[in-house]
Amino acid sequence: MNSKMSNQPKAEDLRNEMLRFLQDSHGLSTTTFSSGHKLKDAGIDSFKIIELILFMENKFNIKFPEESYTAANLSSIDSIIKTALAVNPE
Repeated sequence: MNSKMSNQPKAEDLRNEMLRFLQDSHGLSTTTFSSGHKLKDAGIDSFKIIELILFMENKFNIKFPEESYTAANLSSIDSIIKTALAVNPE
């Protein structure tokens, strides 16, 4: 019997940790971010986005390949989650 469990993080876990990181490290309110809210509109610049990506890579042992660093993939929390799950299959 193969009882292999998925190591892929759940979207909800990714979202919660990202919000916690933004709140703890940048003092941003978690209520600032709705589903498609653009990070740039909340004052998150490209350096903070890279910090967020590095945090996620370390926290969840996932990788964001360099080619995934596009404006569309990193524009919102939802787009980052979608990218993380797509480039880190089970």
